[in-house]
Amino acid sequence: MDNPEKQTVSVDHAGVFRRIAALVYDSFLIGAIWFGLAGIAVILNHGEALPSWANHYLLFPALVLSTFLFYFWFWTHGGQTLGMRAWRLRILSNNNKTPSLAQCLKRFTVAILSLGSGFLLCFVNKEKRSLHDLLSSTHIVLMPKEIY
Repeated sequence: MDNPEKQTVSVDHAGVFRRIAALVYDSFLIGAIWFGLAGIAVILNHGEALPSWANHYLLFPALVLSTFLFYFWFWTHGGQTLGMRAWRLRILSNNNKTPSLAQCLKRFTVAILSLGSGFLLCFVNKEKRSLHDLLSSTHIVLMPKEIY
């Protein structure tokens, strides 16, 4: 009798449109986090707990850091953000393990600095890998429906 836990399931590489759909889904969640952080900044500034220059120079780094922490947490705890889960996507390192902190940081940085142009590589790469996939030694796979 076969053990269902030991059966291997083949997965496909995820296409760019599915990836962008997951990114849009996640942007709503990140927007809520940003809204909360901006609200805290307004409260602190209104009560003059922080000088105005501190609020000005601390909010943007806090937004970037919170966005990285969002992705880092989900990528290293199950390999899926909520948007990726909805679109059946999973991030894996090239050795099919959970990405490391260094890989997540490199992936996030390249994705931000490329301003989305890194996705163009998905159209010509046979494994549908983006620039941030290649430079961080990760890849996004489409999970089969049977798992969900």
